[in-house]
Amino acid sequence: MVNQILASFAIVATLLGSVGSVSVLAQTPPASAPAPAAEGTVNQDELKRFASAVKKVQVVYRDTSTEMSGAVRKEGLTEERFTEIHQARKDPAAKPAKAITPDEQKQYERAYTQLTQIQTGAREKIAQAVQTEGMNMDRFLQVMQIVQGNPQLQQQVRDMLK
Repeated sequence: MVNQILASFAIVATLLGSVGSVSVLAQTPPASAPAPAAEGTVNQDELKRFASAVKKVQVVYRDTSTEMSGAVRKEGLTEERFTEIHQARKDPAAKPAKAITPDEQKQYERAYTQLTQIQTGAREKIAQAVQTEGMNMDRFLQVMQIVQGNPQLQQQVRDMLK
């Protein structure tokens, strides 16, 4: 479950094949930002800004992953047990390996609340990281999709990330 929540905003993971949905965070680019390329294209300057934003997003992703794991453990659950309880709540047909105790239910609720707050904070940090590179979130996601569909651009971004 912790990984599922992370995946919902883990933009950097899109370079590996999955896209998070964070278009709600769209921001207006700074006035000094160069004009973006047409919707289906990416110029080299924009690709560099995209790669720089991805580096910053990677840091947010790593820090958030650690924070989320810690929040679950702090409540006395393992990530595996948290996921099991979450799946049972989402799908009543999913049977946990052992019955969920009232204490575990409370631990789950507290951890879930914390994870939601952490996720919200991470989305804000991601949007800010993207904006500091002169992009808005909508364009960042567009560039990400363009890069995903173009192996040559994927390699260029990987090279820029090194």
